[in-house]
Amino acid sequence: SSVAWEVFMIFVVLHPRNRPKHVYSTNDTISSFSAGILFLLVGQITFLQWGAKLYDFLYTNFRVTDAFHDPNGTLGWWLCLLMSDILYYVMHRSSHYVSWLWTSHIVHHSSEEYNLSTALRQP
Repeated sequence: SSVAWEVFMIFVVLHPRNRPKHVYSTNDTISSFSAGILFLLVGQITFLQWGAKLYDFLYTNFRVTDAFHDPNGTLGWWLCLLMSDILYYVMHRSSHYVSWLWTSHIVHHSSEEYNLSTALRQP
């Protein structure tokens, strides 16, 4: 959603004379795409074996609500959206302060210039 917000700000809110005039560097964009794809692949391989079992264990033993029991319920969907956003924010902020989280997050800040493809470097 943050990428959509940036696109909105650039193409709708900013007057054409105030919009960025530079073109993204190709090698930096390719690096961003490569880091993003690598992050997705590592995540899929890591959670392929035990992700579903972990989710089932946590849901069975530690759930705090039955809002997710109904697969067609909207309350569970909204709670998932809200908690996903909150947990992402907490993880992102933590990765700036905890050194062993920073070691993987620093890739996101290693771009020579900030552009929309840099968001793909986000672990």
